[in-house]
Amino acid sequence: MDRVAYSPPVVTPCPAAPTSPAAQRAGRLRRVLPDAGLLALALLQLWPFLGAFHQTADDNFWQFAVLSAMDRPAITWEETRKLAEFQGRIGMFLAMPLVLLGAMMPEYAWTRLLVVVLFGASLLAFGHVLALYFRVPLTRSAWLAMLCLAPMAAFHLPPNSYPLMITLPLLALCLVHVGLAAEAWRGWRLSAAFVVLFALTLMLEYALVEAAGLALIALIAASPGTRRRLLWRHGAVLATAAAVYLGYRLAFPSQYPGNALAGFSWRDVLSMQVQHLLGGIALSHAISQPIGRTDLALAALAFLLAAAAGGRLLPGLARVLPARKGLAILLACAGWAALTTLPHALTPKYQAWCQAGECIYVDSRIAALAAGAALAVTVALALRWLQRRTRLPAPLAWLACGLLAGAASASTLLHNRAAAREMAARERPFEVMRLANCHGWGEPAVLAAAMASSTSWHPELAIGPDAHLRLYAARLHRLGLSCSAMPFTPRFGAVERPGWVRWVVGAPDGYWSVGEAGVLLVAGWPGSSGTILSLGGFVPQGSAPQHAWLGMNGGPACSVVLGAAPRPVFVPAAGGRPHLILVTTPDALSPAEAGLGSDQRRLGARIVEAHPAPPGDPPPGVLDLARCPAD
Repeated sequence: MDRVAYSPPVVTPCPAAPTSPAAQRAGRLRRVLPDAGLLALALLQLWPFLGAFHQTADDNFWQFAVLSAMDRPAITWEETRKLAEFQGRIGMFLAMPLVLLGAMMPEYAWTRLLVVVLFGASLLAFGHVLALYFRVPLTRSAWLAMLCLAPMAAFHLPPNSYPLMITLPLLALCLVHVGLAAEAWRGWRLSAAFVVLFALTLMLEYALVEAAGLALIALIAASPGTRRRLLWRHGAVLATAAAVYLGYRLAFPSQYPGNALAGFSWRDVLSMQVQHLLGGIALSHAISQPIGRTDLALAALAFLLAAAAGGRLLPGLARVLPARKGLAILLACAGWAALTTLPHALTPKYQAWCQAGECIYVDSRIAALAAGAALAVTVALALRWLQRRTRLPAPLAWLACGLLAGAASASTLLHNRAAAREMAARERPFEVMRLANCHGWGEPAVLAAAMASSTSWHPELAIGPDAHLRLYAARLHRLGLSCSAMPFTPRFGAVERPGWVRWVVGAPDGYWSVGEAGVLLVAGWPGSSGTILSLGGFVPQGSAPQHAWLGMNGGPACSVVLGAAPRPVFVPAAGGRPHLILVTTPDALSPAEAGLGSDQRRLGARIVEAHPAPPGDPPPGVLDLARCPAD
């Protein structure tokens, strides 16, 4: 029989059934909706960061420097040179423009938005660098975890402190590494990328340490055949930058304690590194403010968005993440955290801070980037192990990941919204100066002196924080801020007391004004006709009552006598902005002067309580600030 060659039958595929435009739109929506939900979660989690700046003494001092140099811009370069020589830091020449520009960015709504967007983009870019180097779909999962762990705190945490000096170089370094990891450049473009990388490392030591951390990630992810070449390239950049720093430091020895390294036990160094890392994770921070219904509603929304994203992304990552590659990513994250926290852990200044209980600094935010990515990878590896050992059902994996992501997201949002309200107290004095300018108040020096203690400032400086507030008020017109509210600040409380103190030894309980004046912001309660304040004075036994004046919104002041017994004062309902009350107490007296202790603070008025006024006119005997004549 003849052998006949076999030829398989030709199969003609059936043409796909045409889809309607509505079905096509629905398909596109299904593809876009998950990323839209993740973006909505990012906006929700980043929103509280818009509400509280002016947090550190450094930021306030540099803003004072900018405002002082508005008429003498040439002096900025000379002062930068002096500072670079004093601290032995050549990076100051590149970093100071970012420091000075960042100090002014909280004043405008669009610049606040830009700062927070850059911060969110730096989180996304860091996760994308890890994803590209290790060739795993980690970008979205890492971003989700970072957003769910990023805390607000009244410490040196970007973006609310050093708005540009830390965030912008980190973002730029990550973007360069995105190109390197994607192997998008060849020839002269690749050389140019390493030149840019070198230039970025000269923007203070933070950028040099971050560049070393990213280089370590690249080396861990590289194949053995390319690791040597990467080591030479990144090593040359880092060694050259370190030589530049060291050469300048030798030419100009540092007199600044913040960059002076010293010996320390390695156990203490490791402990401090761990504490700094934990300081950058929201779950290590307690909620210190009351939680409202709006907070709970937004937290519920954050829970749903994060649960949907976590239930989709983390099981998907577990399916494609090999165990060996996952462990390599965890090693890279540990290396990043160790490198970025090591310089501060070796510095006596920050060692002393940590021993005093303040174990949070800018490196906390930087190191915590790796904590977010490591959390996503750890969950994926654990899920992969459970699925192989116990045949974990897919719906249960989705539920577990969703609950974990949702709980972390909701708790972080609750903390950050509460922290924003607490941190806003440091920014209220600047808002008061804007309100006073809007009302045409002619006594900014009195207001500044009354609120100076509420702002952050370096106590060793010859000038005080009241000079900063006075200059801020004087420059508002030139800044285009003559009668504009502070953007994105949390809603005013019913009564706020910037600069007032509590728990004074030798004085009755309550909030006390200090010195010859105190400032009150009275927004009142929704729906009420006004607010009743019960005011008293510091009148030790045998002393005469204090003679005081109460002025509202720059209007005529009312003469009043404040004794030990509280005096009721009526403040009418506020409109869109709170009433600005100035309480002047020229007879202020300290407990030390009265023989009641060692406290030297001169106490004036005391707020005993505040409550909504009943409907109608103020009751008899209540001082109405809207009707009293000038004294």
